[in-house]
Amino acid sequence: MGNLLQDLRYGWRMLITHRGATVIAVVTLALGIGANTAIFSVVNTVLLRPLPYHDSNRLVMLSTNEESNGALGNTGYATFVDWRERSRSFERMIVIRSWGGVLTGQGGPEAIRGLRVTRGGRTRICNWSCALPATPAR
Repeated sequence: MGNLLQDLRYGWRMLITHRGATVIAVVTLALGIGANTAIFSVVNTVLLRPLPYHDSNRLVMLSTNEESNGALGNTGYATFVDWRERSRSFERMIVIRSWGGVLTGQGGPEAIRGLRVTRGGRTRICNWSCALPATPAR
């Protein structure tokens, strides 16, 4: 125990005599702890917490890949209908497609982006609120 106290006193003396190195060490630790906290907050929110829907662990996304570069693409409606007719594993299926347009009116034109979601009417296809009964958290 005596060696520990002696080491702590020696470390304290070194911190006081080398103030520049002390400031650099403290700032480096503060930045490291802050960055670690921020990264964990994002990972926790995006990956670790469940989605704000009932039975969110049962949600899946089916997609097609573009042949040229392998990127996710919009699935055609005919492909969706084929999937829906052949599916025995899914309770409900909806189509969500990206959509974009230009909003004009007061001021200059503004590009907008959104999603197209299928409507109800068939037994195995329903709208967004039917497939996800809870409203998404904002």
